[in-house]
Amino acid sequence: KIEYEEFLAAFRAARTTFEYDLDDAMEHAAASADLVIALIDPKSMHYNARELQMYEMVYTNHREKFRPFCFVQPEMLGQRKTVGPLLVAARARLEQVMELEPNSLPELEVVGLAGEGSKSGDKMDMILLAVAESLLVVEHGCVDQAHDNIRSIIDALWGARDPSAAQGAKARLLEWLKLWEEATAKRKHPPLARLHQVCESASKDVRRGHVVADDIEGWTPAKVNSWLQERNPALSAYASAIVDEKISGKRLLALTDESLRRRLGVQSLGHRREMLRHTAALLEGRKNFLKK
Repeated sequence: KIEYEEFLAAFRAARTTFEYDLDDAMEHAAASADLVIALIDPKSMHYNARELQMYEMVYTNHREKFRPFCFVQPEMLGQRKTVGPLLVAARARLEQVMELEPNSLPELEVVGLAGEGSKSGDKMDMILLAVAESLLVVEHGCVDQAHDNIRSIIDALWGARDPSAAQGAKARLLEWLKLWEEATAKRKHPPLARLHQVCESASKDVRRGHVVADDIEGWTPAKVNSWLQERNPALSAYASAIVDEKISGKRLLALTDESLRRRLGVQSLGHRREMLRHTAALLEGRKNFLKK
């Protein structure tokens, strides 16, 4: 009778009886699952040693798929001022039980509040809503990770020393993105709709290139001169200095106001600022892919 009467009543109605060891059952369920969501009642954590023992066991054996969330009981919803301190205390207690350093776990998110205005007041309905909200948080986290991974791949193309390998990676990435775009097209589920936008933007950025890595890092002094003169013909005055100083694309990105004045003899403050502005725009283009 410690846990949910509604859940137990479902078994009674079906006239079902069962015997099991709770630890073995929990371990078997966790081992079979891809994701373990713990809906933690922050209030009960101060006295429910059995519950804490379960969290410790599951975290120890399956930490890579253990995700704790806070499920605030309906009677606590009116006491908003006490919920915040309870969340902090619950996280500290979890870290203590799991023998983690303080603040190792992320802040516990509150789920289940969507059922706060439910007329039925059915606790099982609120638990199911809390599970659904928890899954949504996890899914958005997956999209965040996908976003970061795609960005890292594109960023790596900038530093590729082998142009053929970079082109091969670019083609493969476009294949993946196309598959993901097709799979998530017209999906209304928020994380999938967001993933579709991420893939769509990434495809455009990969095709557009923003000037790909080997096109910048591997620029010859002649290419650097050509690029500068396209932006301002007056900058051709420094063409010979760029050739003499062997200003490649890699060195172009490292130029400073001081090096422009001393190494390239750019005495005009206006020209130095202009050249640095164009270089900054080039760098910004490199970083301007995949905005959330």
